[in-house]
Amino acid sequence: PTGADKNEVILKIAYAGVCGTDVHIIEGRVPCKSTPFVMGHEMSAVVAEVGSNVFHVSVGDHVAVDPNRTCHTCNVCTSGMYNACQISPTRDTIGIMRDGAMAQYCRVPADQVYKLPKEI
Repeated sequence: PTGADKNEVILKIAYAGVCGTDVHIIEGRVPCKSTPFVMGHEMSAVVAEVGSNVFHVSVGDHVAVDPNRTCHTCNVCTSGMYNACQISPTRDTIGIMRDGAMAQYCRVPADQVYKLPKEI
């Protein structure tokens, strides 16, 4: 992907993990985006491009990604347990409901990206 939208980042994937969820998707036991799509919800990467509203990471930063899209407003999210969001639990999960990390590059919402030390 090229041309990050204003609240997105384009990542150059460094590592992508495979877990039980990926196996269940292949077996048809977990609902996912219509095929073909790019799997991979566990990843670390290097920022390749940032949108105009993104200020917490820069090109070249090493990052980890939380694949889960949350509402940030429900009682669960505001209490800090965003992984259990009741509004948008899996509707837009990277690598399940939108293209993921098993590619060279991945487009993700910037608020799901966390800067890591360069040594990692």
